[in-house]
Amino acid sequence: WLLRAHMLRRGRGEKERDRIFNLSLDMLAIIGLDGTFRRCNPAFRAILGYAPEDLPGRPLLDFLHAEDVAATVRELRNLASGVPGTFENRCRCADGRYKWLVWSVNSVPEEKLMYAVAHDITGRKSAEEALRAEYAFRKAMEESLVTGLRAIDMSGKIIYVNPAFC
Repeated sequence: WLLRAHMLRRGRGEKERDRIFNLSLDMLAIIGLDGTFRRCNPAFRAILGYAPEDLPGRPLLDFLHAEDVAATVRELRNLASGVPGTFENRCRCADGRYKWLVWSVNSVPEEKLMYAVAHDITGRKSAEEALRAEYAFRKAMEESLVTGLRAIDMSGKIIYVNPAFC
């Protein structure tokens, strides 16, 4: 009876683990230290458009934007030593578009495996780029004015002047 109770508890625990893996909205993957996918959850289909059963055996680097490969290889080498880490890169979707992902990875060197969680940050990256572009535009406009501008805080201290004011 004790063995049966143990097996039932273990079965429930494995079912819960599989449910977390399969229902996660973030991409979860088990990756070999060689950089190839071993197991991926269904979120890969929802986020990148790839069927999770098609990814095992394929290298992560095959999906990366060319500009992100070198930095990702450096990160994976650091992770292989057992130090957990976080990094960002662009991954190609099944339709050819790229999405920005932030990866959090823990490795278990003695098992030659890395456990990874990837979250889609494409919207955040787009918003950051829009803010940078707006800032650059405003800065260019302020510097090209022939009229002097200044900003004063509530205590009367000058906190900004444009080149024309100087």
